[in-house]
Amino acid sequence: MENLWKKESTPKSPIYMDIFDGIELVPIPNVKFGLQKNDLISTQLRHKGDQKFGENLWSEAMEYYNKSLRFAIKAENASLAYANRAACFLHLKMFDKCLADIEMSKRVNCPLKEVMIKLDKCKADCLKRMRRNYQKETHDQAGLSYDCDVNIPCLADVLKIQYNEKFGRHIVAKCDIPVGKVILVENACFSATLSGPLTGCTTCQRLRMNFIACENCTIAMFCDEMCKESAFHKYDCNVIYDHDTINNGQFQMMARTIFFGLEAFGSVFDEIVEATEELKENYVPQTMIDMQSKYRLFLTLPTPTLKEIEKHELMCKAKSLFTILIKLTTVNGVFDTVEKQRFLMHLVTKHVIITSENAINAKHNNIQRVATLGLIFPLFNHVCVPNLLSYSSSDQQICTTLRPVQAGQRLFVSYTLDEVSTKFGFPCTCEKCDPKHSTSDVTNLLSDPGYAFLQRNRNNNLLNQKNRQNIKRKCIDLLNKHGRLWFPELEFVLDVYIKCELHEEI
Repeated sequence: MENLWKKESTPKSPIYMDIFDGIELVPIPNVKFGLQKNDLISTQLRHKGDQKFGENLWSEAMEYYNKSLRFAIKAENASLAYANRAACFLHLKMFDKCLADIEMSKRVNCPLKEVMIKLDKCKADCLKRMRRNYQKETHDQAGLSYDCDVNIPCLADVLKIQYNEKFGRHIVAKCDIPVGKVILVENACFSATLSGPLTGCTTCQRLRMNFIACENCTIAMFCDEMCKESAFHKYDCNVIYDHDTINNGQFQMMARTIFFGLEAFGSVFDEIVEATEELKENYVPQTMIDMQSKYRLFLTLPTPTLKEIEKHELMCKAKSLFTILIKLTTVNGVFDTVEKQRFLMHLVTKHVIITSENAINAKHNNIQRVATLGLIFPLFNHVCVPNLLSYSSSDQQICTTLRPVQAGQRLFVSYTLDEVSTKFGFPCTCEKCDPKHSTSDVTNLLSDPGYAFLQRNRNNNLLNQKNRQNIKRKCIDLLNKHGRLWFPELEFVLDVYIKCELHEEI
């Protein structure tokens, strides 16, 4: 990696060095493709779904109907897949989605009379149940506690991004912010499914949606037309990067960072990359409302100090990805000369390093393992005892104030569960690693009636909404009064508050 972005000196013109020379790959990666659409397979998958449906396994049945839809060619098979999936949504009491699938089944214009009869019966049953016990579906989509920043909409306007020599790039508060305020709701710029029994949206990874299938492949499904029109899938339609789910997801995410750059800058791609490379990590984004500004920020995201073994692993991964990409007609047509392919070698390596460092692996509904990569979240600095709680929901990364933040104070998250952070190449000097509290701070907390209340109610069921809200209010009050500095006795309050926010048991 010492040769990254270095060029060879030749009599005619300098080109980038071949940084993959000497990197052996066993086995040599090759482009793999999914199966072609096939109505026989579609029918077989639907019948397997019917078997699961008969066993009252609604989610498993729905997964087979989704697969059936991906293989369907004839309108009849697509219509039946939508209709049967609607019945699953009905039994799962997801009434809005049930009605949506009924309409999607009808729009296919299937001529089968029995399908229309089935749909009308399902709709009547759905409307009857809705009138009896309807609860509007919620998607747990968090919202900012303040107005959003006009130029960086995922960030609350009470924060600003800045840079100085001492702290590097960081985020500070423009005013005092109390506990429990949502200050970041960032949809992932890139995401991929790494494991799990359910298939999510190819673009945003959401589950149990009214999926529509790609017309050209049997791999991709999308939760709506917006996701379907994503700029990325057209580059790797029907492509399987690796038969291992984790490797496939990682390669897919890394490949799509390349596709993002191609969409953002087209023919001047290489010029922009070279110019942005000079900015390094002191680049402060002024806006995040277009692909060009997002890609510039991606290129300047933090990169780690790597050990030799880590360098070799990332170089192998980069060469594998390059070997696959250069065989895709959508990529090869752009990088069609030796000079351009050498540039792509370096670009892929840079993207692999950035993605490996900044992607977050999180559980999705306690079922899926999903990798997400946002562009603003990595700008928060690390401490072992942060003033922000960060967590993933669907393809979003959400940050909520965990302790009171004063105007001008930096905001921190924790990137590691270690007692002392050495992962990022510096000794941590946070309040846990270098305590700053006094005895009176501890005494004031322990003598607070709110602390005694939490101790008395520590075994209450937090899954009960009334209990959770009551205990959460006590935690916020205690943290606002006593949480300016960290000390060990505060951990109990922080732990209870976090469990309230994440709907977990104490």
